[in-house]
Amino acid sequence: FVLTHNFNYFRLVRDWFESKNKKQREKHNKDKNKPQSICNIYKLETKLNGSNLRVSEIVNADDTLLHYSSEYHFQFDRLIKYSREPKIDLDMAYLAANAARKTTETFLKFKYPKKVNDFRNLFEKAIKKTSLSDKEEYLYKFINKYSHAQDFDNDSSDNQLDEGVNVASDILKMIKEIDETHYLEMMDVCNQDMV
Repeated sequence: FVLTHNFNYFRLVRDWFESKNKKQREKHNKDKNKPQSICNIYKLETKLNGSNLRVSEIVNADDTLLHYSSEYHFQFDRLIKYSREPKIDLDMAYLAANAARKTTETFLKFKYPKKVNDFRNLFEKAIKKTSLSDKEEYLYKFINKYSHAQDFDNDSSDNQLDEGVNVASDILKMIKEIDETHYLEMMDVCNQDMV
């Protein structure tokens, strides 16, 4: 049994287990009496029951834990999915704003390491190199405002519902224009057709 909250350590163990399972599956193909997997991955899920008592149960790990190498991969994949929705609901709108902010910030911090502590300057520097420079203020405001619990006004929900899909598409376009090789490889990692 290996228990951890550390994603990097988890990924190391997960990949090691997957290697062992792969070998076991190869043996299983030859001998039908052997088990297919020798290692399984679970997560501890905690909930409040009807009496507001905290209860936990061990459940199978979800795809998020099993298939992504980092949170960046996961957020990038979510951003692709939001950009392809014909319309998103309010829950998805908040998630789209958060995915757009996290994906953009992670990508730009790696791409332009000199301005790591100032997201505003980092975003300005990057977007000026793209065909989206006229949308700088609009995109920055959306991904900064709606991914944080601050300064919400009465029409913020309506704005998110209208713009979440467009912002997700624009952020992906910005990444593609800044670093097409990275964009294409991320699309491949996320098993997505090109946008």
